[in-house]
Amino acid sequence: MKRIYFSLLIFCCGLYAACTSSNIDFPHEETLAFELMPLQGVTLPYRLEVKHPFLIVQNLERTDSLFHIYDLNSYELKCAFGFKGRGPNEFFTPYLFSTQLPDIIIDRGDDLVSLYYITLEGMPMLKGKKQPLYPDGMLDAAFINDTLFVRNDLYISPELQLFTFHDELPRKTWTYGNPNIRYRWIDSDFGKVYANEERIVFCYHFKKQIDFMDVDFNLINRVKFTYPHPIHVSAEDEYDVKRSYTFGYCGNRYLYIVLPIC
Repeated sequence: MKRIYFSLLIFCCGLYAACTSSNIDFPHEETLAFELMPLQGVTLPYRLEVKHPFLIVQNLERTDSLFHIYDLNSYELKCAFGFKGRGPNEFFTPYLFSTQLPDIIIDRGDDLVSLYYITLEGMPMLKGKKQPLYPDGMLDAAFINDTLFVRNDLYISPELQLFTFHDELPRKTWTYGNPNIRYRWIDSDFGKVYANEERIVFCYHFKKQIDFMDVDFNLINRVKFTYPHPIHVSAEDEYDVKRSYTFGYCGNRYLYIVLPIC
């Protein structure tokens, strides 16, 4: 198989321990260096997930072996699995979630979410399937634990909503933008949500601002940086407006954010 090299530049911001530590000022920022990984069989990586010591890669342009599992110590390909389709063991429009949970969570695209655990040999084993009550909001969900998640209500209102897998209505909501803007992607307050068991973090897409909250949406710290963010974004110029942050991951102590190149 063709050997592909790829790398990811990650910006690290927000040491949670710094909220109570006298040794490190909050926020503490650090830019991490590139690291090349000689992974076999990757065509076009779309989503990445780490379940130490394994790396799971979702491929974008494949109809077979949608997911590859690698050993991070040796970069060896341990397993390739997943076929695209509508069958009982296939994935229609798969989406690999990044979570701190021990299981791999994959949205199958057929209103079902599959949970896998990885054996010591790097093999995926199906643990079960769930049918979310709000499948449209799952793709932007941030998992707090195995029962709670936060969804970004992109299509209806500029709100973050706290759900359990069994609730019919959100337990709590937090409004971040202008409710009169129906097209969320041109709201200057638009952003992405990340979470762990202690924090919900909202990174604004256009503004260089990050809000740190507890799991009940109580604001703990609002980090602002000197940055001329746009006041108004239109559908005509949304791709020309400079973005502050793109994708990220909320770890136990650090928030990892990918910065746009330009």
